[in-house]
Amino acid sequence: MKNGQKESRKYCKIIIIICILALTGYLCYQIYQFFYQKQVYENFIYSFQDTDYHCQVAGTSLNVVSIERNDEFLETLEGSIWKLENEKTKKTYTLTTNNKGKTCLVGLPDGNYRLYEDEAPENIVRHSNVYKFTLNNENRRQNITAYTQSNKIAFIIKYVNEYKVPLYNKKLDIYQDDKKIKTLTTNPKGLAGIINLQKGPTYTVKKSDSTDNTAYKMEYTTEDSVIYIDLEEEIKENTK
Repeated sequence: MKNGQKESRKYCKIIIIICILALTGYLCYQIYQFFYQKQVYENFIYSFQDTDYHCQVAGTSLNVVSIERNDEFLETLEGSIWKLENEKTKKTYTLTTNNKGKTCLVGLPDGNYRLYEDEAPENIVRHSNVYKFTLNNENRRQNITAYTQSNKIAFIIKYVNEYKVPLYNKKLDIYQDDKKIKTLTTNPKGLAGIINLQKGPTYTVKKSDSTDNTAYKMEYTTEDSVIYIDLEEEIKENTK
């Protein structure tokens, strides 16, 4: 009986020792995570353009800054260069958007940051906003969606017949303050467009290939960026 009790006590001691060792190992790992792993992340900051995957699975323990860049027509922009500056250390990181208009940084140290577009893609107005934010335990992720707020206007014209059939290869003359500035040609969908017009002047469109010489005014407001215009052509029946 005594031998049995001794064996039981022996196994209990072994189990207790194992539990103590396991608990000690767990505590050591947590201390490592807290004091050392953070420094590793600060030394290895990863830049990803495939934000659809890497930036979404970075996890809650890593600081992430992601950018999506669009123009005023909400089309994605490749080659937008951004600068991210740590306000305390003055360390600066460079991000460049991919063909989906996206980029991100993973593993940034905690701190206060400034983010701004340093260089816009060709023929694009640089985004003027400067974003300021803090990355810490309470805010691990900063997602920025930026688009160009332009002082210019674009007109998209749809030219159809009275049965709403698109008219292809039709000429449309665009006038600015009664001065002809461009001739557009409709595509197979009956569409023609002109962009980057200054706001302020009066714009009109005339049907070049039609007996209708009416100058149709293209209305817009100071808040508009893109205006869609519908033109209709009456079908002349053959009387022969």
